[in-house]
Amino acid sequence: MIGTPQSANGEGTQLHDCPTRVPFWRGVFSEPDGTPSFSRVATGLLVSFACGWVTAIVWKNHVLLDFAGLALFIGTLYGSNKVATAWSNRGGPPQPPAV
Repeated sequence: MIGTPQSANGEGTQLHDCPTRVPFWRGVFSEPDGTPSFSRVATGLLVSFACGWVTAIVWKNHVLLDFAGLALFIGTLYGSNKVATAWSNRGGPPQPPAV
């Protein structure tokens, strides 16, 4: 077929034959320590939804939207999780010394 990638032995390869595909996407949606990241998954879902939403509006109105508000909305979710993580790593508010 035209456009089908060929392996070294001449047979066509499929995307599911790639052994690094699952670890790559698991790494994209996980924190560096391997735990799943709600903010990354939610951000991915929001970006997917936003792309479909913007495409539908542009298709209907034939006008490209201003993306500043959309980027702020998506970035706020990811940023709020990072701030919460940084705050928890800081140890919370200081405790008074024991007398």
